[in-house]
Amino acid sequence: MDLAIEVPMIVDWPATWSKWNMFNTCHWKFYLHEGSKFITGKAVIPFATNRAMQLGEQKHELYERAASSLQNGYKIPEALQQNPLWNPKIGEIISGLIGLYPNPVVEQKLGVDSTWRAWSLGEYWGPDKSLFGDRKMLFRAKFDFSVFNDSIWKEPTHGVIIDYKSGKVRKEEIGKQLALYALIAFCRWPSLQRVDCSYLFVDHNVRQDQIYYDHDVPGLKRLFAQRALGMQQYLLESSKQLPISDVNAGNCYWCAATMNQCIKSTKEV
Repeated sequence: MDLAIEVPMIVDWPATWSKWNMFNTCHWKFYLHEGSKFITGKAVIPFATNRAMQLGEQKHELYERAASSLQNGYKIPEALQQNPLWNPKIGEIISGLIGLYPNPVVEQKLGVDSTWRAWSLGEYWGPDKSLFGDRKMLFRAKFDFSVFNDSIWKEPTHGVIIDYKSGKVRKEEIGKQLALYALIAFCRWPSLQRVDCSYLFVDHNVRQDQIYYDHDVPGLKRLFAQRALGMQQYLLESSKQLPISDVNAGNCYWCAATMNQCIKSTKEV
């Protein structure tokens, strides 16, 4: 595959890290969430959440509001700091990063298309988050916190991307989700020479770092092109014939699918 030209898209469908995780964990769950929605416009099962996930979302919102205040030159609102979910360490880390770059470039929502050109999602997504014109989007992502130098000319050479984690520390995650974020950043700003990515496990004050350089880009493109096209091929095939379930007990935690839906997965359309 020549990664200097457009990737041969199989279907027009944007992948995300969470969708890849779901696909890699359980193809059938992926079909119920994404394949069915791709075919009929409606998911067979809703996205299931638990209390821990809901708390994580609330914490993320707090941290994003704090970062927005600091990036705009304001102090963190007192109301945020008094929230029982607030972690003071977040404010210290974000303040330190912003202090490195007086005029930071900040774009949280980005997508990369099949020509490896990255765009802010707001540039080409419709209000219903489903329209993306004639661009073939491979991946899209939302950075929890990002800062890049040289905002005046929009040609940064160094960037920092932080992904907040509210759960327990998991060392095996290093290099996967962060690799996608780094790739999208390199595509968005070709002038970048280095991107420092980190998982910040806020409940444990643990930070895991991974550095990516511009010479890593070809390998990252190969990796994520294969992943995106693998999911697209699955979507195409499942639109013609109902896929066979690959469910096992280890994949069923917090899944909204019923046993009956999994049994039916062995039948053809």
